[in-house]
Amino acid sequence: MIVCVESTIPGTYKFRNSGWNNHTALVNGVWNAVPFSAGGDDPGDGGDGLAPNNGTTVWTPAKFDNSEYTVTPGDAGCITVLDRTAPSAHYSGADPVYGFGPDHQDDFQAVNVTASTIPALAQYDHTDCVMDNGVVDPQPTPCGNTNNPTRAFANYDHGTKITFVFKSAPNIQPCNIEYNKNTNPLGYPNNLGPIIDAGNGLGPVRRSAVAFNESEVLSYFTLSPDKSELWMY
Repeated sequence: MIVCVESTIPGTYKFRNSGWNNHTALVNGVWNAVPFSAGGDDPGDGGDGLAPNNGTTVWTPAKFDNSEYTVTPGDAGCITVLDRTAPSAHYSGADPVYGFGPDHQDDFQAVNVTASTIPALAQYDHTDCVMDNGVVDPQPTPCGNTNNPTRAFANYDHGTKITFVFKSAPNIQPCNIEYNKNTNPLGYPNNLGPIIDAGNGLGPVRRSAVAFNESEVLSYFTLSPDKSELWMY
């Protein structure tokens, strides 16, 4: 299973892994605690219950290591976070303990991947998923703009490539221009239009005599921590 980043915004992109083979589905970006055995939709238990006959998986970072790791934008910077190097014993022969096999079907490994640290000028947009035929669909499915985190799967025969796509964050700037009929009788973009207010002794306030469009008006607002405000005449 491969994790990639697509972005033109410079900076460091870091991720964390979790939920290794925990058999728990990730639905719409939240935890779904319904195990597969109870009707849940997640076969990603890795065959861990068959140990030591459950094959070999190389995890990067190591399994249960939740520390951040860096993924550099572009194909050259992709990280293989799950490499299934040997299948479970029942893949090609009988399981030494439980006796079933061979079934030529390896157990699916699974892990949740979360973009945890991104550049200030970037924002998460969506996740693209490329899957081998036969692999379990990533969660949430289909992959899209709710896939941070993404739970993905792989086994000895089938893999998944997930690409986290980032775009420029909105460049919202506070504006220093404020119309106040008592202190700043400003008509945008000039004061040569018809009188619209007496100005309370400060002189008449006039409507702009120059046509302007909505996008120009909407560029002028004040920004507070919890809201944006816009005044128009």
